[in-house]
Amino acid sequence: MSFLLLGVGVAIVAASLYNAGIAVQALDARESSSDHALRASLLARLAAQPRWLLGTALVTVGWTLQAGALLFAPLTVVQPALAVGLLLLLAIGARVLHEPVGAREIAAVVAIGVGLVGLAVTAPEHTVTR
Repeated sequence: MSFLLLGVGVAIVAASLYNAGIAVQALDARESSSDHALRASLLARLAAQPRWLLGTALVTVGWTLQAGALLFAPLTVVQPALAVGLLLLLAIGARVLHEPVGAREIAAVVAIGVGLVGLAVTAPEHTVTR
């Protein structure tokens, strides 16, 4: 397997973990009382919740994998690959968070995916300068 494909794969896993972490954090934030809205007490309350901490851990692992993906693929491929995580976030938003998802949102995510394929096909060789 080429390093480029490995880098894209790691970036997609990173994006999935990052966006899943955001969705998990959103679940806890939505369950918070409106008395804490836009106050430091909301962050203090969320930081004590196991599910919020799980979301934070997922986001942290996602960031780490994003950095790891840059070892195998150029930035011009890794960054757009992270947008693929929007597919997961779109599905979670619609099914779990009950956010409205219309044709425009779906078309935008599909366009990002098509753009990623185009970038991966035309990406320059990955080089390391010392």
